[in-house]
Amino acid sequence: METSECITCDTCLRSCPSEFGAVFDDGLNVVIVPELCSGCPVCVMVCPVDCIYVDEEWTETEARMWEHIDLTAGGAA
Repeated sequence: METSECITCDTCLRSCPSEFGAVFDDGLNVVIVPELCSGCPVCVMVCPVDCIYVDEEWTETEARMWEHIDLTAGGAA
């Protein structure tokens, strides 16, 4: 995702199939977690500004983001 082009409309987040749940709101940014992504094109197709693309040089998701995912998913109680 090209964050400088993203308008944070959350359309990709709302459209990501619930069985994958690879898109997260991280404050001012929307983050796609590659380890959770199935590779389906739904988020790409619904993005109104075409800022989502396959990043061939992706890096593993940081521990901080996994903690955020845990909290937003209700895993920390």
